[in-house]
Amino acid sequence: LRRAAAAAAAAAGASSGGAMTGWADALLWWLGAVWALSAVTYALPQLLQARWRRPQNLKTKYGAEWAIVTGGSSGIGRALVERLAAQGLNVIIA
Repeated sequence: LRRAAAAAAAAAGASSGGAMTGWADALLWWLGAVWALSAVTYALPQLLQARWRRPQNLKTKYGAEWAIVTGGSSGIGRALVERLAAQGLNVIIA
């Protein structure tokens, strides 16, 4: 009877790829689950902000009529100057 049980256990181990396959499969599953969760927790806030976030109107937020922008002749500064001017602010480029 012991020989039959040992033979059955050996056959089961050989057919399933051995004992290592069980923990390796579990490890791969957990790594996949962690990756999927991290992808969702990164992408979901980005998508929600892109959908519902509106550009700030700095004129009404601060009650300002003037703005000083350093580096406003090119790049990001220029884009900021254009947006502030579109909101009705008087802009000084420094």
